[in-house]
Amino acid sequence: KPCDNAHYQYNLPDNWEWTTLGNIGKWQSGGTPDRKNKSYYNGEIPWLRIADLQDDYITEATEFITQEGLNNSSTKFNPIGSVALAMYGSIGKVGILTFPSTTNQAICVCSNYIIAQKYLFYYLISQRDNFFMQAGGGVQANISKQIIVKHPIPIPPYAEQKRIVAKIEELFVTIDKIKESLEA
Repeated sequence: KPCDNAHYQYNLPDNWEWTTLGNIGKWQSGGTPDRKNKSYYNGEIPWLRIADLQDDYITEATEFITQEGLNNSSTKFNPIGSVALAMYGSIGKVGILTFPSTTNQAICVCSNYIIAQKYLFYYLISQRDNFFMQAGGGVQANISKQIIVKHPIPIPPYAEQKRIVAKIEELFVTIDKIKESLEA
């Protein structure tokens, strides 16, 4: 769904559209089962924390909750392929789920998105500083789901999204080769 806000910083090519992150998928944050109730933890359900987001695919969880913990908290399941974004502390850290998982409340997850997964992933990484500048809070800076869903995103045609992702990944390979040559 295009967005007609005039406050965006630059004009887009004719076949691109501005919209908001909230218009490109379903966003939801998680929750933390009561830590005092030991029966909520060490179960079979993956439960992600910010430390699990490393700007890459998430291939394992470091903590697990029980069905009882899921039922008695605000955490929710997120499907494989969902893109997770840290809202507290390490604002803007990102990960792509390779397994269904729940998260704590410091993570907002996008599923059912209508754009290329890696385009969304790299765009979120590119916006880390912008998210951080919008952060509030005292001891630990944070952003809210409301800030995320209102955040603008330029949407090129799908084929162009794929070309952008391919170019980014090509450049990362080049950077890795340069790093290796410098370390040799």
